[in-house]
Amino acid sequence: MPDSAEHDLPGLRPTSLRDLNDLYYFARVVDDGGFSAAARALEVSKSHLSRRVAALEQRLGLRLLQRSTRKLIPTEAGERYLGYCRIIAETAQEADEAMLDLLAEPTGPVTLSAPIGLAQAVLPVVLPGFLRAYPKVTLRVHATATIVDLFQDRVDIALRVREKVEEDANVIVRRYGVSELSLVASRDYIARCGAPTSPSDLRDHTTVSWDAASTGADTWRLYDPSGQALDVVHYPRLVCAEFQALLESVRSGEGIGLLPHKLWRRVDNGSGNLVPLLPDWRAPEGIVYGAYASRRGMVPAVRVLIDYLAEHLTALLQSSDQEMPDPPHVALGERRVRPVAIPMSD
Repeated sequence: MPDSAEHDLPGLRPTSLRDLNDLYYFARVVDDGGFSAAARALEVSKSHLSRRVAALEQRLGLRLLQRSTRKLIPTEAGERYLGYCRIIAETAQEADEAMLDLLAEPTGPVTLSAPIGLAQAVLPVVLPGFLRAYPKVTLRVHATATIVDLFQDRVDIALRVREKVEEDANVIVRRYGVSELSLVASRDYIARCGAPTSPSDLRDHTTVSWDAASTGADTWRLYDPSGQALDVVHYPRLVCAEFQALLESVRSGEGIGLLPHKLWRRVDNGSGNLVPLLPDWRAPEGIVYGAYASRRGMVPAVRVLIDYLAEHLTALLQSSDQEMPDPPHVALGERRVRPVAIPMSD
């Protein structure tokens, strides 16, 4: 094993636990306004603190404190060094708190935001188990079709569905899986209107959709087997953000919809009333992920929900159609990059 001293600055011996204590002592002396106050706060002798700070200065080869009979102030080098010492002290405190958190029972409120569809179709399957496992945690689920700002909106965890995970230096993301959309119609509709044989045929069919422009037009992006994209413009007869309304209209034969594959399969329950269309063409997958602020300072209730979703939401998204639990009446929300399996929002 190589000698660690090779990687130290010239003149400095390898950092030891004693050295880290000395950094903490130095920061406390400055922050408490002198050796006497710091000694009382730390419950050590003033002479001990003085020796340790002197040893630190000797190791660094720099004077850190300007001493006088009336006051003690950091030198220019001391001011620069003080910032690092404070960070080390704060990190050590956070490390101790993190270990205490592991012993504490999670409690208190957690705010979770999700696209409307995810909140109404998937979370009711996942969250009851969490509430049973952590009876002292209170969940506040914010179902929204708008984009949530974690900090401004005071949201602990934001579930998102995107064609691409968005990068943000201030936010940590945890991927849970993917969701798919597929074109579907009822047998009654197909018997009356026929089935499209190519995406271009969709322009001549009645459709239902999540959204439409002011012109009444919507666009479905589909990919052929080679991965080539085609944008299909259509004019939906029904425009609604409520998944249940769209699903019921498709089931009753009122048009073709681009719906979450797992959900309409489960609702159809093997009856064969709903039929997938254009099976050689696919819609973009939506990546389902959670976004949250740094784990630094995170309360236990938020941490356990993040971990619970990682296990149970991931398992749900990866389950087969037959394993998918019966969904409640659901509604899906706004999307930013269209189309994805569950229309995209925070």
